[in-house]
Amino acid sequence: MIKKSTLIVLLCAVVAGASFYFFDWKRSQNEKPPVDMSKPAFSVDASNIRSFTISHPGQSGDVPVHFEKRNGEWWITQPIDTRADQPTAEGIIDELSEDRISQTEPGAEDRRKAYGLDPAQASVEFDLANGAKHTLLIGNKDFSGDSLYTVADGGQSVALLPAAIFDTATKPFEQLRDRSVVHLDSATLQRIEIRDSNGDMVVATGKSGDWAIDSPAAQKGKKAESWKVIDPFTGLTATDVIDKPPANLAALVANPAIRVVFTSADGKQVTLRISKPSGDFFYAQSSDSPALYKLAKPGFDSLNLKPADVVPSDAATVNP
Repeated sequence: MIKKSTLIVLLCAVVAGASFYFFDWKRSQNEKPPVDMSKPAFSVDASNIRSFTISHPGQSGDVPVHFEKRNGEWWITQPIDTRADQPTAEGIIDELSEDRISQTEPGAEDRRKAYGLDPAQASVEFDLANGAKHTLLIGNKDFSGDSLYTVADGGQSVALLPAAIFDTATKPFEQLRDRSVVHLDSATLQRIEIRDSNGDMVVATGKSGDWAIDSPAAQKGKKAESWKVIDPFTGLTATDVIDKPPANLAALVANPAIRVVFTSADGKQVTLRISKPSGDFFYAQSSDSPALYKLAKPGFDSLNLKPADVVPSDAATVNP
């Protein structure tokens, strides 16, 4: 049997515990969530940004890179006219429209130098659809590496922004441009002709819309999976793009090891010529552009396709 004194102690402990949890619960109900005191660096919508220019004021001989939007895609117009790397361009736009200032610092001249803002590590100038212009000067990252010293629109104070834009705005030109060898709308393709070390192969769509092997004759009519033909070539990404290839490199694709002709429903053809490996690399050229694309050698073997590579495991015959 529990002694009376012990029971009183236990009851007091239960009451005290219940009271603690009750008042703690009440306090949590009355507490307001922390207020986000940050503010946007620029009050702009990403869809309203029509062009932007990246430059590096602190680098001697720097050539600014100018981006413009054409038919929903980003293009570089300076220093050359070429398609931009879409994820990189979109990433910069998203950061300009979404980044918020977490803290501000005095912008005295000596501090700007210490923050890497005089001269700036990079500058991003961008234009809106309504004609408004904005500028973001980018300095060094702070001690944590998570934030970045910046100046927006020529302000007097230094603002701390997320550091992600530093990594994109300071990329070399080769990483800002699109390095995809070919650009094809796979939904419109109707015929693909391949000539490689395995011989000639043609795959095409019939009236049913299904893909099938058209040649060689021994494989004619066998069902083909179009992605197995299209993806190896549309997925080619160059390590380097040579806009004006010298004669010795251009000669490598003049007599290609692999030749692919893509034909769309409207009759348009794109021809891809791929050289045999030379050292650690091979080269490719599309009829869409005079540029030569330099690619790492390990990817070459996967481009030599034969009928067995493109049919499904349960390959059947498709009516033409």
